[in-house]
Amino acid sequence: MLNKNEIMNVIKNHKNILILTHKKPDGDAAGSVFALAAALKKIDISANILFEDYNRKFNLIATQKISPYFDKNKIELVIVLDCGNKNRLGKYEILLANKIVVNIDHHISNVNFGDYNYVDPTASSTSEIIFDFVKDLLDEKIAAALYAGIISDTGGFRHSCTTAKTHMIVAELLKFKFPFTRIYNELMMEKTLDEAKFLAMTIENLEIISHLKLAISYLTFEQINSVNNKFTGGLVEFIKNIYGIEIAAMIIENEEKVCKISFRSNYIDVNEIAENFDGGGHKLAAGGILKANIRQTKEKIIQVIGEKLKCTTV
Repeated sequence: MLNKNEIMNVIKNHKNILILTHKKPDGDAAGSVFALAAALKKIDISANILFEDYNRKFNLIATQKISPYFDKNKIELVIVLDCGNKNRLGKYEILLANKIVVNIDHHISNVNFGDYNYVDPTASSTSEIIFDFVKDLLDEKIAAALYAGIISDTGGFRHSCTTAKTHMIVAELLKFKFPFTRIYNELMMEKTLDEAKFLAMTIENLEIISHLKLAISYLTFEQINSVNNKFTGGLVEFIKNIYGIEIAAMIIENEEKVCKISFRSNYIDVNEIAENFDGGGHKLAAGGILKANIRQTKEKIIQVIGEKLKCTTV
């Protein structure tokens, strides 16, 4: 793996750059993209950025406009942030073809798909990694974007990925004047009415598998399309916090009857569980997919977790 200076030299040697992240970006994905794009602009490198299923909440930390109207054939270098596998780029995966790819990430499950890879699983977030790349270029906008990314992936500094370095980086960011309280509230606390409806549906569909200490719930394709805002983040975190629960699984069904699954735990390695579903992530936060209906997906989740915990499956 190249060091950060070598990675930056690769980036500086190209003029036409595109920055991508995984589909349905979270705060870390959006924060790291916006921060890196703004930092590159300060050294006279203009980078285009694209998001699939962008959440309007991230307008608060946006450092530039997002426009799909550029000559994609002129792109020389693609930087992919916070994405463990190029398949997670969704419809933008095709943009990697015949391009030089720089892959920067913190997921332990990253498959090193880039021509140049910088993957640090000890970092709390990709935004924490990007801080090390751009710390000499910090300003209010870059600091705000990195702060948003860090609080997102640390769960507001609650998750075990939070380290002393994480807090020291945030201390550096807070030397700049940006609305950190507003960012925290809007990204971590505020919910739309549609998100509240999703939470109500999640509770209605909730099942507790007592002997596995597993909370499992789902949203059907029809339920998801019954509201305007399709953002389903944070639901798995809610059911994880039920007293006595050690593993939470949230199933989101899409149109093709492919179920996306999010796993969370405070103690158990869910990355190993997610690997059974063509996924991965972190030890305590991971995800995967299964080409099956919700009933079949629930059955496999219970089976896999039962086998991992050496329990009798139901």
